[in-house]
Parts: sequence; structure tokens; C-alpha cells
Amino acid sequence: MSAKTLSTVPTFKIEVDGIELSADTLAAVESVRFEEEINTASMFVLKLSTYDFEKCTLKFIDLEQFSLGREVKLYMGMDDEVLMIVGEITSLEPFFGENMSIIEVRGYDRLHRLRFGTKRQTFSDMKDSDIASMIAGDWGLSANVTNTGITYPHVYQNNQNDLGFLLERARRIRYEVYVDDRTLYFRPGKEGDSASITLEYKVDLIEFSAELSARYRGTEIAVQGWDFMKKEPISATARKGDEVSKMAAEKTGAELTESAFGESSSAVVNEYLLDATDAEKVAVAMYNAHIVKSVTGNGRCTGIPELRAGRTVELAGLGRFSGNYYVTSTFHTIDNTGYTTSFNVRRTGV
Repeated sequence: MSAKTLSTVPTFKIEVDGIELSADTLAAVESVRFEEEINTASMFVLKLSTYDFEKCTLKFIDLEQFSLGREVKLYMGMDDEVLMIVGEITSLEPFFGENMSIIEVRGYDRLHRLRFGTKRQTFSDMKDSDIASMIAGDWGLSANVTNTGITYPHVYQNNQNDLGFLLERARRIRYEVYVDDRTLYFRPGKEGDSASITLEYKVDLIEFSAELSARYRGTEIAVQGWDFMKKEPISATARKGDEVSKMAAEKTGAELTESAFGESSSAVVNEYLLDATDAEKVAVAMYNAHIVKSVTGNGRCTGIPELRAGRTVELAGLGRFSGNYYVTSTFHTIDNTGYTTSFNVRRTGV
């Protein structure tokens, strides 16, 4: 899909508890914003003027139309709206100034619910994907999970909220956690996917900055642990060739680092390894988490609602820094200046 488009008119739509905002309410909206980041609840922010000049009174602060827990659907686009988020209002922030009064209505997708409370519990004879499905059900969400393969005799959640615990399990094997409407997703990263959007510098990419940095954890990562049943050590090593995807880069950050500074390695002691298969999975995850940040960057373009975190974008016209990048976060804003999208990306090399 090319980002080049003839669409020129920013547009948005807002529904609260399934009812679209009236024309009068929409006229009071000064800006709408949508923010998302991998492994974080996505957020919407609606900014409205609260002063009614005809009646000389304040509006939207009576907790009627906007109140905690109400469902909000935010659509954004150029000419045509695209659903960006189905979320719930979690905060109301009125401001009463000398020359203006506004209210910011802020909320998150339903992943935020997993932050409530803390738990101490044990999951027995379950895979991480099973645990994710169980937690989703606890919060009234359906689950779309990728099978993680390994069954653990015991996994402990020790005084953690469900989100922190699930993210801990996800990072261990380099999985991602997010919610779309009422479905929780638990899946590997998608760096190997084809680019869904192409942005070209000086065409539709307004600005972009990048950083190529040395990989200080070295060219290989060894994971070590102890098998309490067999009373013997467990170890696994991940190195060049274990990349989930090189993202079409000529050289990974680890290879560039080795060429410049020589070989090096890191040893990680993990006392919670189950067996050799588990150790290998953890080692490969750590190695890939290490190299996928070889190149990081951020950019800005005219609003593109399809530019989303967890997808791959092709950046062109950047010389050696051209190529596929994985989008880690996006920021979509419509205000009196138009519709802009800012984003952060990462890549395994150049």
C-alpha cells in the first residue's frame, strides 16, 4: 500500500456509548488525539471548549455526556474515517482560565483494565498462551493468542497486576500484548511482515531522524540456568543466524559492532529455565530484543490512519537508512492545523 493519496480533508467522528456526537458538540471539539505504543494501552484525548457563549454557561462538566467508564469510539482519517480505538473514559481534566475554559476527556482501550488490583496466584501445567487466554477471560475479553508451545509445571504471579505479570511473561519470549475492542492479542512481533505503507522523504515523509548504535551486549547471548529436577545446568546460546528477521538490512547492528570493535558476548543467568528448549527460546528472544534496536528513529508525515504500531513501514529516499522499519508507537492528532501522524520505529540494521 502506498501512502501517496489525493485525500486532503482531515475528518473525525466520535461515538460515546454507541451514539455519535451531535453537530453542536462536535463544534466544541478543538482537537482529538490518538496515541499507541507496543505493550501499552492505547489512549485517546478529546479536547473540548466548555464555554457556551450563547447561554453564558459551562457545558460538558456535569458528568452526563462524558463520565468515567463510558465507551468511546474514535475515528480519524483524510476524507474517510478509520476506527482508531474503542476505549473507555478514565479521566476528565477541566481547565478554567482567564480567557478560555476547556476539558480534556482522556481514556484507554480495555487493556487498561488489567492494571486494576494485584494478585498472588499460581498457574499449573499451563503455557504462556494459556495463561494469556485465562487472564483475558477474567476481564471479559476474548483471546487471540499464538501458541507458545512450552507447558510449565508452575508459573507464579507474585503481588502483580495482571498487565504487569502478562507483560513480564511476554517479554521473556518477545511476545506482544494488545487489545483491539474486546479482544486481547498475545503474539510474537511482526518484524518479518511485508511493509503495508511506503513513505518517501520529500514526498510524503515530512521529516525523519535515526540513530544507529553499537550493540553492547555483543554478537551472541548465552542463557544459563539450573534444572532442579535433573540437578544439572541448562544453557543455550543465540547468535548470528538466529535473527527472526533481518528486515532486508545489509548488516545487522551486531555484525556492524563486531566489524568495528571485535567479538564479544553476554551471559545471562536465569534461574527459572524449565529445560533446554525453554533456554533456547529465551536466548533467541533476548538476542532479537537486543538487535532489533540497532537502528531507532522517529518521523512525521501528513495524517495516515493506517500507520499503526505493530506494523512494518518502508521508508524510502534515505540512502543507506532506507528500508523496512517496525513501527513501535504512533501519535495521530487532528486540530486547527490539520491532521499529522508522528511515529517511532526500529530496525535490525542497515
